[in-house]
Amino acid sequence: MIAVTVAPIGTLSYSHPLVKWLHTRLTTAEIAHNRGIPIVPYVAGDIPKSGLRSLPLQLVETLMQPTVLPVTANLTFLWHAASLFTDDEKPRPRWSGFMQQVTRGQHSSAAVVQMMPLIDMNPGDETCIYSTMLFAINQAKKLIIPCPCITFDLPL
Repeated sequence: MIAVTVAPIGTLSYSHPLVKWLHTRLTTAEIAHNRGIPIVPYVAGDIPKSGLRSLPLQLVETLMQPTVLPVTANLTFLWHAASLFTDDEKPRPRWSGFMQQVTRGQHSSAAVVQMMPLIDMNPGDETCIYSTMLFAINQAKKLIIPCPCITFDLPL
């Protein structure tokens, strides 16, 4: 698993701790101690209202609300439209140069990418998937993330 976190406002308070220099070699058991993800067996009958059965249905009228795009979405349209009015003498800037020209002020902090513990199981195993999702939900609760975004690789 890989965890990517972006602070919505301000900067992340995450800092990489210094790596301690070890004078003796650790055993595999010492390295793996308290670093695993608890494996929770998946039993389909034990989980009430799982899957699509747990989603409440709503009237279609309640779902028909206009979609409001963020203001920055207009910048994409503007950048693409600029290609219609450029020539060899004054080419359109690349996306990064365009964004530097049009944005001012505070920007969100960079994302923090972390490797999470590995689960040494078949990725198609329902117990592996269930344990992974429970772990991700618990991590999101610790970080006060109301709705984590979880994506899986092709086999899942």
